[in-house]
Amino acid sequence: GAEQLPVHSLALIGVQCDDGTADALCALLQLKTPAFVSILLESCNIAPHAIRKVINGLALSQTIREFRCRGAPVGDQGAVLLLEATKSGAPMLHSISLSRANISLHGVQYIADAIQDCWLKITLSQNHIGDEGVRLLANALHSGSSLAVLNLAECGIGPRGCEHLAHILQTCPAMRELDIEGNHIGCSGVELVSKALDEARALESLRLVRCDVRGRGVQCLAAALATGAPALQELGLFGNPLPRSQRDLLQSALASRNNTLYVGFDTENEGANDGPHEVSLRSQAAGDTGRSELIHDLFAPDAHEPVARSAASAEHAASHLLAPVQCPFDTASAHRARRNDSDNEMGPKVESELG
Repeated sequence: GAEQLPVHSLALIGVQCDDGTADALCALLQLKTPAFVSILLESCNIAPHAIRKVINGLALSQTIREFRCRGAPVGDQGAVLLLEATKSGAPMLHSISLSRANISLHGVQYIADAIQDCWLKITLSQNHIGDEGVRLLANALHSGSSLAVLNLAECGIGPRGCEHLAHILQTCPAMRELDIEGNHIGCSGVELVSKALDEARALESLRLVRCDVRGRGVQCLAAALATGAPALQELGLFGNPLPRSQRDLLQSALASRNNTLYVGFDTENEGANDGPHEVSLRSQAAGDTGRSELIHDLFAPDAHEPVARSAASAEHAASHLLAPVQCPFDTASAHRARRNDSDNEMGPKVESELG
């Protein structure tokens, strides 16, 4: 489906953003009615001079709270200008998203320098910043930082980078969401992140999709789930096929939790006629039944609706799908479709939601 934009958001999608377009955009940003709070540039061919004009417009705005750039190559120049903008103005800006924006390690240095206490959300997904980029961000985040959401999906992070991710979890008490999907952190990386969960008191969502989570990493993660991250509600492990023994280990860990936590993951083939499938587990709050449950079992990757394997499992799945709190994880096909939607370039389009 179409992305839900905030009220009074301005979206430029698939347009040629030259100086004239940038001037018009800046004029819109200065309007008091409607007062735009969010701007999105997606798959735009943006000229170098236009980048400067757009970001200068952000600095002059008294209302913009969110700047998102996805698939528009603002590059390191955009990062430099963002640093200048935050130092000279942009009093309301608290969310920065530069996804697939050609940001290099050089640009990350400027972003790290620009991080301020008012920045609540940073997205740098699909920019190859590597372990060193995470180190720069971690060093910029002081103890007590207000950063609440950090998205570093597909950023070329390895096990060494997880030392710095652990530091971020430990020094950002307000951190609610951490997404490191598609980074090959392996068992040692998962272990480092897991150990930091004891201090991640506010963390609600952790995405370790396609992160090579297995073996010892699952053991460390299960141990951490049993005692740490008390606010965690969603743990994404899709793309890390797990054998039954490791699934059982996670399910046992969930039984001791006092809140509702969903864990979504794939399982390895367990029989000749048993293809890969997707499973979600729910740990129920102690006030409910105090035990972990298998919510649903889905065939993948071609499943579009939940498919029960027997009459008994159909009844079992239905009882949990009707639970008051619904499982937040999509089926594998829906997950894949959502990623494809975000990656496909769209035709020229300008949208303004005036609420």
